[in-house]
Amino acid sequence: MPSTVCPTLPLTTTPEPQGWVKVSAPAWTTNGTPTAFFLGSVACPYCSSSSWAVYLALAAFGTVSGPTFSHSNPTDTPSNIPGVLLANLTVRSPYVSFLALEGTLDSAITVPPPASCAEGSYESDFDTGGSIPFLVINGQYFHVGTLVNPTELAGYSPQQIWGQLLNQTGPVWELISPAIYMIEALLVKANGGLPASVADDPNVAALLPQIT
Repeated sequence: MPSTVCPTLPLTTTPEPQGWVKVSAPAWTTNGTPTAFFLGSVACPYCSSSSWAVYLALAAFGTVSGPTFSHSNPTDTPSNIPGVLLANLTVRSPYVSFLALEGTLDSAITVPPPASCAEGSYESDFDTGGSIPFLVINGQYFHVGTLVNPTELAGYSPQQIWGQLLNQTGPVWELISPAIYMIEALLVKANGGLPASVADDPNVAALLPQIT
């Protein structure tokens, strides 16, 4: 079960790399593992572009099942940005538990209501402008707004994006990989340096000393 974490402002915050922020709150764990919490909407182009980084980072820590391709609102700007539907993911890992509040309609931006005290507190206290996507790692690191510029994914199919990410090459990989490595580094930090298979990646190892 999720730990009872209901932080309230004011709390001390410090800047971290890539627009992340550290907050002086207790660890937010689920079944003893750090919680990764995502708030967003499939229709939101910024959520769709960021979803690739979230999915690939989680996959480095265990087995992720249930991913399906999605796309943002065809009438929004930018339109039809490919993404991964995060609401349906199941993550099996000794290092991370994943919670997603994600609206699944592509025709309009919708966000489900908080399902717990922790979800509601983080959303109300740290996402004060209501921006999405909103991510929280272990209750101690959060990021408001896009992780990946969606305009640079316009015109790609989900399969084309997926291919570059799997091969770890090409402009899409160069665009998304910094956000992947940052999420991985934050989760490694939350796990005390584990797992070594992720911590020893040179890209993750380079970020770890920068995270407080």
